[in-house]
Amino acid sequence: MRLLNRAPPRQITAGSYQINDVAGGSGKAAEEQNDTWAWLQRLKMNETLNLTYMNTIYLTEKDHQRLHALVQAQRLTNGPRAVEALGKELKRAKVVATEEIPVDVVTMNSIVRLKELKSASEMEITIVYPKDADLASKKISVLAPVATAVLGCRVGDEVEWPAPQGGTVTYKVESILYQPEAAGDIYL
Repeated sequence: MRLLNRAPPRQITAGSYQINDVAGGSGKAAEEQNDTWAWLQRLKMNETLNLTYMNTIYLTEKDHQRLHALVQAQRLTNGPRAVEALGKELKRAKVVATEEIPVDVVTMNSIVRLKELKSASEMEITIVYPKDADLASKKISVLAPVATAVLGCRVGDEVEWPAPQGGTVTYKVESILYQPEAAGDIYL
């Protein structure tokens, strides 16, 4: 369930421009948004825009700090491509205090049930730091595409990521079986 049953804000990327689109807005902010949309509509036909609609993701302050440090360290040792996706997610995340993170948000060390939409198969994974990854225990490194994709998402969100055999796979976040912050385990 979304807070206040409002449509989630979207960040829209058009080339190098970013626009915040807040559903149901009014007043000066809505006027500025409408001006921005009018500007986008007036762009020349030969200009190519790749519009990507993304729901806001949420990270705790502590997770954001740790993940930022991880990205910096991985860039030095493995190059920027190793952490490119996670770096993008960190940039678009809304950072909130640990005690204010909603209980339906996937955080680090959360156990999550995902449903693959095409086959309806389900899987449970734990999102962990690389040092704690263990496939046999279904502990998936945050650097793995599936973990990067669901981190910060809410129950009900759908995510798409590259499949190992090519193409993409779409999963829905069905439930969070364990979230450290909701359980009071804020020192993990």
